[in-house]
Amino acid sequence: MCITLSLLSQKGGVGKSTLTMMLLNALYHKKGFRVLLIDADYPQLSIYKKRQRELYVVANNPTIKKKYDKIYADRTPYPIIHCQLTEVGKTIEEHKENYDIIFVDIGGTINQPGIVDFFQAINHFFIPIFEDDLSIYSSMELYNILMQQVQPISDAFMGCKVLFNRVHARNQTQSIKDQLSEIDFMEQEVGAYKLYERFCRSTVFPMPKKKETEKFYQFVENFLQVIQVEKKSTIPLSTR
Repeated sequence: MCITLSLLSQKGGVGKSTLTMMLLNALYHKKGFRVLLIDADYPQLSIYKKRQRELYVVANNPTIKKKYDKIYADRTPYPIIHCQLTEVGKTIEEHKENYDIIFVDIGGTINQPGIVDFFQAINHFFIPIFEDDLSIYSSMELYNILMQQVQPISDAFMGCKVLFNRVHARNQTQSIKDQLSEIDFMEQEVGAYKLYERFCRSTVFPMPKKKETEKFYQFVENFLQVIQVEKKSTIPLSTR
């Protein structure tokens, strides 16, 4: 069974795109899952356009191209395709037989055409938040919409988790979780490391082997426990 999921936030700047790219990177390069990203964040298409920029650099830099060819001797990068939000359900149906996990990236607002069909095509929702009141209140509102309005009408719905992103060493996340006991939080959190934004957002190359990435892989293990996905036997060749 292919699992469909999306990271959602009504508040910009919570690291949704960075976290999406890091998860895709880890699941593909570290864990060997067959992953696909559908970029439905029109008109920005930020992740899709980042892939195009990276491939342009690869094609025009012999040193980077050599590294690329070594990694992709028998495969290609995980695919990133784009479509309108109104076409997400149909696009998932066209591709779900070939992948373990399909990520869908959309814009920040949920007030846009096609949002109901999108909601009904997703199994797991993840809401990244910061340790500040505006982020928390906005996320609580989104969480309640998903649990109270989407879950009852969606046959695909499997769960919704809130997670703390960019968490500093001295944090109050546990006290916040205790106060908001009605919210389903992820056990693991994502740390606030500059390395993540500087070197871990590639859609082509694996993340560097650093202590910070090892900590992120602990979060990935928690993530996989949540979505309960079964790995298919092989990673498919994908389109560039």
